[in-house]
Amino acid sequence: MTAPSPPEVLPWVRISDAPAHGGRTVEVRGWVSHLRSSGKIQFLVLRDGSGLLQCVAGIKDLTPEAWEACSRLTQESAVIVRGALRSDPRSPGGVELGISSLEVISGAEPFPISPKEHGVDFLMDHRHLWLRSARQQAILRIRAEIIAAFRDCMDREGFLLVDAPIFTPNACEGTTTLFETAYFDQKAYLTQSGQLYEEAAAMAFGRVYCFGPAFRAEKSKTRPDETALSSAFETPIFVTNYPAAVKAFYMEPDPEDPRLSLSADCLAPEGYGEIIGGGQRMVSLDLLTRRIEEHGLPQEAFEWYKDLRRYGSVPHSGFGIGVERTLAWIAGLDHVRESIPFPRMLYRLRP
Repeated sequence: MTAPSPPEVLPWVRISDAPAHGGRTVEVRGWVSHLRSSGKIQFLVLRDGSGLLQCVAGIKDLTPEAWEACSRLTQESAVIVRGALRSDPRSPGGVELGISSLEVISGAEPFPISPKEHGVDFLMDHRHLWLRSARQQAILRIRAEIIAAFRDCMDREGFLLVDAPIFTPNACEGTTTLFETAYFDQKAYLTQSGQLYEEAAAMAFGRVYCFGPAFRAEKSKTRPDETALSSAFETPIFVTNYPAAVKAFYMEPDPEDPRLSLSADCLAPEGYGEIIGGGQRMVSLDLLTRRIEEHGLPQEAFEWYKDLRRYGSVPHSGFGIGVERTLAWIAGLDHVRESIPFPRMLYRLRP
């Protein structure tokens, strides 16, 4: 007797790879993004995170049970479809799938976000679902590319990634508006920046950078005339030598005019404002000690930072670049809230 042939195992392909499998019978797993019916033919557009794929089901191509299941599908239902990929220049990606079988993994309730106009508050309340829209996916893909480009540039230029702590015992910029938290039996704060710790790393490795979140507690939504200034230009501009009184305590004063600081901010055009802030750090231990006192900060909290001046200090500079504002400028966003997967704003902590 001849042994029965094993059942054919279809290749599971991601939608982005579907064009390379034209003419083959494959399996695709995804969510229903759009659907419509013309009687005996049903059209589904599936999304799997890598792209969109149009799938076509004819009433004669499916079992009655599968046809009925296909008819009951709703937006965001999770399905597995199997069928032959064929070339179709009108379809997303240039191919479409002729469905020969369909399996419903999970049906979906009526989706709350529809093509109609929704208010910003409604969309932000449903941010966890809003991420599935084409615009939001495009924005966050651009964000990922920007971050990758930042890292590639720093790595290529010989900078070492050194992570900074999120909890700190003190402010790094002299402000009193901090997010306070209990750290066992001590008082701690969410960091505003990792730059003080990067200075310590720079004294060990030379060129260093960190990539991490910063937590600003100021209840302000304005931008320190930046919008007006950057609206007057079509290219990024640099503003240099800010008054020392409005900069952080560690900024090196301008030797030609101590009232000014050796600092520079890069403002994006079209009103987007500051995307880069940087400057030279103070070298003199005596001057640094005096500035800490002038800002009303506790000397003991910065003794480790002052050690960097006691043991082999050299002139050094640094800068920070904001991912969200950079993305807002590049993508032409009206508000930075769309540049963050789950933004935390002045009056928003959920979802």
